[in-house]
Amino acid sequence: MNNWKVFGEEQLRFECDPILSDIDLDQEVVIVDGQRLTEAGAEVLSEEIMEAFYRHHGLRFAPRKISK
Repeated sequence: MNNWKVFGEEQLRFECDPILSDIDLDQEVVIVDGQRLTEAGAEVLSEEIMEAFYRHHGLRFAPRKISK
């Protein structure tokens, strides 16, 4: 698991509206930490981020069961 640092909500504010779109990570190439990010990898990454967020706010985190 990566060590995520969760900062205050001020860090999440953008100067403009971000553009969001759905992509298939198994079709598109996205590199994260020097490795290609896949759909399965994105699921694991999202769990790590949510766990760090919950821990930062003193909340109990119940991870989802992710099949690898």
